[in-house]
Amino acid sequence: MNGAKQQYDELVSARLWDKETQINYFLEYAEEYKLSAHFLSYLALKASAASEPIISSNNYTPEQLIEMLSQSERIATVIKENALVTQAVDPWLAPRVIECIASCISVAVDPDNKQLVQELLTYFNVKHSFLIRSMHKSSSVESDVVSDKYRFGARG
Repeated sequence: MNGAKQQYDELVSARLWDKETQINYFLEYAEEYKLSAHFLSYLALKASAASEPIISSNNYTPEQLIEMLSQSERIATVIKENALVTQAVDPWLAPRVIECIASCISVAVDPDNKQLVQELLTYFNVKHSFLIRSMHKSSSVESDVVSDKYRFGARG
């Protein structure tokens, strides 16, 4: 990473780009190569500079924690963005789920609590699978509508 950082700094210095120009070029790159959703999902997992106090998951029952996850817009957004870029079955792994929960709802999950971690993994992966199925279902419905127009002679 240091080599890439050094090359990047040299390029920015040689071109005299300010921070805004650098960001604009990066976002342009992310759009062109269809990396925007993936990058934003990655950023959503990173801790914020002014983070809230972290509360131990031991203060909640698994049911309460799952309820908190289901009500969190940030968690829903991260899972949805992940589903947009990752079609794999069960892509969520324990370290990533734990990191996501800490950064999104400020709860520190004890990785040694295997039963809780398994329930959280199940929640994230089931939600992911549901989103994947609904995306495939909606795209097949859209293609069925288009093919029905051609099949039944609709003109437009």
